[in-house]
Amino acid sequence: MCDSLTGDDAAPPALSYQSTPNNGQQCGGCQYYVPDQNGDGMGACTLIAGQIDPEGWCISYAVYNG
Repeated sequence: MCDSLTGDDAAPPALSYQSTPNNGQQCGGCQYYVPDQNGDGMGACTLIAGQIDPEGWCISYAVYNG
């Protein structure tokens, strides 16, 4: 059994997560995105459980200004 969920599997449907960008917006540029910590190229999100593709997108996207 696999315990590792990707954002596609773990995201609440209301967030409409997808593993592709939307009009230039992508998770890697979002304030909720947590960068890769283990070298696998996938990050995390403070809103969605599981692994998040930095090129993904959801409707909660908010540009990171940090």
